[in-house]
Amino acid sequence: MFPSIQETCEQSLSGRGVYLYCFTPPGVPAEPPDVESSGRGRLIAGEVAAVFSTVPLADWQGPAAEAHLQDSQWVIPRALAHEQVIEKHLARGPVLPVRFGAIFSSEAALLEFMRPRLGEISQFLDRMRELEEWSLKGYLHSEAAEQWVALSDPALAERRQRLPAAPGARYFQEKRLQAEIQERARQLGRTLAESLAADLTAPAVEVRPLGSRPPDDSGREMILHAALLLPRVSVGAFRDYAERVQAAHRDRGLTLEITGPWPPFNFCPRWGDESP
Repeated sequence: MFPSIQETCEQSLSGRGVYLYCFTPPGVPAEPPDVESSGRGRLIAGEVAAVFSTVPLADWQGPAAEAHLQDSQWVIPRALAHEQVIEKHLARGPVLPVRFGAIFSSEAALLEFMRPRLGEISQFLDRMRELEEWSLKGYLHSEAAEQWVALSDPALAERRQRLPAAPGARYFQEKRLQAEIQERARQLGRTLAESLAADLTAPAVEVRPLGSRPPDDSGREMILHAALLLPRVSVGAFRDYAERVQAAHRDRGLTLEITGPWPPFNFCPRWGDESP
């Protein structure tokens, strides 16, 4: 969405630049905590307000910026403050969130960026008055899934009962049986993921599939991860339905996590090669 810091941050007489958090309708009150505890405000153009604070340009451009962005002690508190500003505005009305680190050399530079995009920003904000972004994650606990597979198939139970008594022969056949159970548990996870993806995302206006993660230390595997854009009036019914789905599959090892509402980062307009 934004040019590089070096392109936008020409040194001003004050040595300070404009740090952009988000866009909102003009009527939404703005009281953001600052990334740098300094001046803050809103730049209003038409039906769009840009929420910003001022920051030292020296911290955000050139070698200093490269060093800062590699320093978690520098980045983390500023990234958290950035998210807090956006979430406070989300609690008051629709927002078009901007990702961490968008800097402009001046309010005039920010306004120049905004002008050709005012219509698109305004349309997005109008749309978000009735919609919310929610996160949906589905996990399958491998041990529970394997136990369900082993208990739900009488043929597997019978094969286990017929394992030979001799330790050597029993060991290899037991290993083969366990490998089959594990593979069928993985297939259960794939089947559940496909079913849940179709079923649970149906109420959403838009869906953005997100990346999965490897199994954690407890043996949970993420089989579903998506961002959903839901009508605000249907969120309660969606959560109730998800609880019923989880209950129906709990003995298979399924756990669902639904969190939100979140700033709608996953559904923002795309400008150029970057997202807002």
